[in-house]
Amino acid sequence: TRTLDLSNNLISSIHNDSFGCFVALERLHLQLNNIDILFRWVFRGLAKLKVLNLSANSLVQVPQQSIGGLPRLESLDLSANPLHDFTVGDYTFSNVAGLRRIDLSHNKLASVHSAAFSDVPSLREIDLSNNNLQRVPFLLRSSTPRTVDRISLAWNKILDDTLSFDITATTEQVSLYNQARYVDLAGNWFTSFRSGEIDTALEGINVSHCKIQDLEKGSLPLLTNITLRTLDLIDGIQRGLNAGMFSGLKVKFLFLSKCNIRQISSSAFNGSTHMKVIDLSWNKISMIPGSLFRHNPMLEVINLRGNRISQMEPAAFAFLAHLRSLDVQNNHLPRGRLPTVGVLDMTGNSVTTCADLSTTVRRIRIRYTTINTVGGYTFSDVAGLRRIDLSHNKLASVHSAAFSDVPSLREIDLSNNNLQRVPLNAGMFSGLKVKFLFLSKCNIRQISSSAFNGSTHMKVIDLSWNKISMIPGSLFRHNPMLEVINLRGNRISQMEPAAFAFLAHLRSLDVQNNRFLCDCDIVPLQQWIIENTYTTARHRRRILFENATCFQQSSHAYLEMLRWDAGKQCWMKSTVVTGIAFASVLLVVCCVAFAYSSRFQALFWYEMVKAKISYRRKVPADAFGGNEYNAYISCVPDSNDEAWVVRHLLSAIENPPYELEPMKLCFPSRDFRPGRPKTASAASGIRSAERTLVILSAGYARCSW
Repeated sequence: TRTLDLSNNLISSIHNDSFGCFVALERLHLQLNNIDILFRWVFRGLAKLKVLNLSANSLVQVPQQSIGGLPRLESLDLSANPLHDFTVGDYTFSNVAGLRRIDLSHNKLASVHSAAFSDVPSLREIDLSNNNLQRVPFLLRSSTPRTVDRISLAWNKILDDTLSFDITATTEQVSLYNQARYVDLAGNWFTSFRSGEIDTALEGINVSHCKIQDLEKGSLPLLTNITLRTLDLIDGIQRGLNAGMFSGLKVKFLFLSKCNIRQISSSAFNGSTHMKVIDLSWNKISMIPGSLFRHNPMLEVINLRGNRISQMEPAAFAFLAHLRSLDVQNNHLPRGRLPTVGVLDMTGNSVTTCADLSTTVRRIRIRYTTINTVGGYTFSDVAGLRRIDLSHNKLASVHSAAFSDVPSLREIDLSNNNLQRVPLNAGMFSGLKVKFLFLSKCNIRQISSSAFNGSTHMKVIDLSWNKISMIPGSLFRHNPMLEVINLRGNRISQMEPAAFAFLAHLRSLDVQNNRFLCDCDIVPLQQWIIENTYTTARHRRRILFENATCFQQSSHAYLEMLRWDAGKQCWMKSTVVTGIAFASVLLVVCCVAFAYSSRFQALFWYEMVKAKISYRRKVPADAFGGNEYNAYISCVPDSNDEAWVVRHLLSAIENPPYELEPMKLCFPSRDFRPGRPKTASAASGIRSAERTLVILSAGYARCSW
């Protein structure tokens, strides 16, 4: 066992040799318990232990013997314990030669013994923040590490009169400052610096949140003789920046954010020729003087975010040949000629158009403005532009040639706009080498099947949270390099697998929160997902589907598409459909057979009804004297003879031409009363007729009738 985690239990004490059987243990976590005492040989036998976490317990004492028996210990965490000053005494952490990091933060330490960290040559980080220290600790000059990477004394109670940077408190002691490359003094109680000479490798110091009030010219002489890389004064200065305040300093990174600065002298940074980063964000600056950065030729990043700047002369940045990023978002800058810079951030300003851009801009970020349209060839003059961020605006239209003539463009972000009335035009991104396209939350309702034609370099397309209802089958046909497609949160109910058939490099397809129904129509898509989601020999999935779900109407719940049993549901449905189809076909066959076998009877009855109707319409009631019929017809029933009578004889006699008088015939199949015996009906018909007409044939001689 190499790692043992016993954190967040109710352990109150640990006895000696409790871990004797874990000889190979390297990490032991005992935080968030109620341990109040450590016995002397509690960790004996853990010769390979590297990390020991005892934070958030109730320790009031740390015996030297309990820690000293761990020769390979590298990290020790004793934070959030009720340790007092007398508990961290002399040589407490000695004999731990490999210790590199120790955390004593969030305790109740009021002082640290000068020999507390003696005989720890590998120590690189000491955290004493959030204690009750009122002065900077001193350590023994002998047997201490020469250089510590980081010492944190933040959020203590260090006062002005105890803030001494002198290297010698006594002949045997050295200030903790002279042992660190970076010192964190944030959130203490001092309001000014005391002068002194430092002979150290100090590279960074953080004095933010300290309410420094008299940081004026000449107040930082203690920093002029060192190669200080970082000076953090965030929320620490209570007055403005005066001329020459940082003159002579070799600071490379200067942070002055949230310092309530209202004005800056044009010579505030004179003499600071090494500066690379200046952060003046979230102050109350209203104007940038034209010569503010004239004497800082090495500047690369300037942050002016969240001020009240309404005027900014481009000449202020004319001498900054190395300037890579300028952040001026959340100011009051109107439309105008923008400075020459590699990265330009105009978020939250009063910009209404994307015109007047510098030809050297490589990255543009204009968000939360009132821009509502992007015209054709807007960025054609910015040949080196690589990234455009126009998200969170009020864009209602984008010209089809808006991004033309920008050969180096690699990323376009148009998300969170209102493009619902203007669908993606065909070939809008044709010819571009764009790799990343973001169109999330744009109210897009439909997409042309050729919207992405010609964009062969695209790798990521984000169409999430729109109102798209259908994905055309040829939408991504001309984007063979696509790796990530995000279609989350749309209204897609149908999607053809053929739309992704040509994407050999596709790694991720997100289709969750759409309107797929758990029915047999999604079986092709489900089968395609199963076939394309698998684990390779390197244990990497070819395509990662993010929660592909469908709605099941029977349970009114969303199910994961891959877990929906399509075979069972569609087998039942297909069985029912097949049965209905087979029964329908059988019924049709039977009807056709019956109609074919009864074709003569059907024809006979049709002619009989037709003749009877026409006879009653044309023959008057009193045209035949005393006899009811002129003749009685006798023939073989249900035969060709009867059919001939119906077709030809009846119409010829009962409906003769106009020069002949019609005659009334008694035809058995038509005039016999239903339910009466045939013999009685035949006799009555013969008696009531003047004559009897017999149709003689071979069938008549054989018929029993």
